[in-house]
Amino acid sequence: MKNLFVILLLIVAFALVFVNYGDKLPFFGSDDQTKGIKVSKDIESIEIDVDSSSTTVIPTNNNRLEAELHGKGKLTISQTNDTIELKVDRKWFDWLSFFDKKNKLTIYLPENYDRDMDIKVGSGNFVFEGHSEEKPMTLSTLSLEMSSGNVELENFVTKEFDHEGSSGRISIHSLKTDKGSFDISSGKIDLSGYVGPLDADLSSGRLNAQMDELNDSVNIKISSGSVDLDLPDNADFTLNGKVSSGDISSEFPLTNHKVNKKDISGKHGKGTHPINLKVSSGNIDIH
Repeated sequence: MKNLFVILLLIVAFALVFVNYGDKLPFFGSDDQTKGIKVSKDIESIEIDVDSSSTTVIPTNNNRLEAELHGKGKLTISQTNDTIELKVDRKWFDWLSFFDKKNKLTIYLPENYDRDMDIKVGSGNFVFEGHSEEKPMTLSTLSLEMSSGNVELENFVTKEFDHEGSSGRISIHSLKTDKGSFDISSGKIDLSGYVGPLDADLSSGRLNAQMDELNDSVNIKISSGSVDLDLPDNADFTLNGKVSSGDISSEFPLTNHKVNKKDISGKHGKGTHPINLKVSSGNIDIH
């Protein structure tokens, strides 16, 4: 019993030293790392794979992809054929949450890069902003895969945007896309200043979507969760909603309005764009 107590004291002492001085120990060193690579016209895809670091992506007037890591982990940037991959690898003891507080990753991306980008976020914070609404980051395809954490995106124009999240929160402001897809297992999505088609599938979670313009279809399916859909006053749409257990409500005056326990339908304006809603268990509010 005495030996066990001594062992526990040693473990606690080691943990305290590691938390306070781990980045100064040679075998647990966390020297700042800087990597970079030229982004030529032949590059068609950039893949960013980060875990629990606090990550910021900054567009710059440069032809290089560069990254600075402060904290634990190994930063690598490599090229295979027409793809560049930026990745932070962590050792098993780095994954404990109280070792991650100082991890910061800053990525500098050429602002004129306009092809595909694939982002994978484990946890932590991830922030990526174009310069402004007038000067957005323009990409062909932007794909985002989240395990958890908090992601903030702002000022983007894409041909295709694809989001898949198991949990966590994503906040997007000013996104214009020709194809937008959101798949939420559990978590929250806040969209504002959104323009483009919207396809969303919620297993469990919440979607708040404010659309600056309704210029295409909206298709939303909810297994369990809630949706707040904020449309412009002059939106032209035909609403078709089906409910198993829950509620669909609309503040818009609808013509050809039909409502019963399981269905809601009607038109607003010319009825140009279809809004198809399916609720297994949850609520959708349209206003």
